[in-house]
Amino acid sequence: MDKFKLNIGGLKEGEYDYEFQVSPDEFELEDVNTAGDIGVSIKLIKSGNQITANVRLDGKYELLCDKCTEKYEHDFKNSFEIIYKYEFRDDADIEEESDEEIKFIHPNTKYIEVKNDIRDFVILSVPMKKAPVEIDGRCSYCGKEMTRVIPDSSGDKGVNPVWEKLIKVKSK
Repeated sequence: MDKFKLNIGGLKEGEYDYEFQVSPDEFELEDVNTAGDIGVSIKLIKSGNQITANVRLDGKYELLCDKCTEKYEHDFKNSFEIIYKYEFRDDADIEEESDEEIKFIHPNTKYIEVKNDIRDFVILSVPMKKAPVEIDGRCSYCGKEMTRVIPDSSGDKGVNPVWEKLIKVKSK
């Protein structure tokens, strides 16, 4: 049975826990490199005419540092919630009103598919700034000094000719 299809047919009110490991290959992630499997923990809470899915993800990315261009591993943890509400109207109307956080489902729905939602949040967990933490001006991963060096424009002969006019304007 597919681990991404959660059986909700006939669920009684209460909490239901699911935990599994997912290989990055199962998500077909093209631009995201993970270092090993991704841990997925789902808590379904059935209450009245809705089911709330609290999903927690954890794993590691293999990233290329924006500063030193070395590969490093970055831990990630992310959580999100999706509410599935039972709706008694036509299926066409239900799909039009669904969004990322609240999804309307027909009362006869037997399974909910969470693969695409999990995939989206794995991608959204990739940090914008890809650099390990700096401690005392040094990279915590590779140990290189990360202080910014501002080029001296005081007549250095090694200046790129493209920038010469700008340097002259700046020095006036």
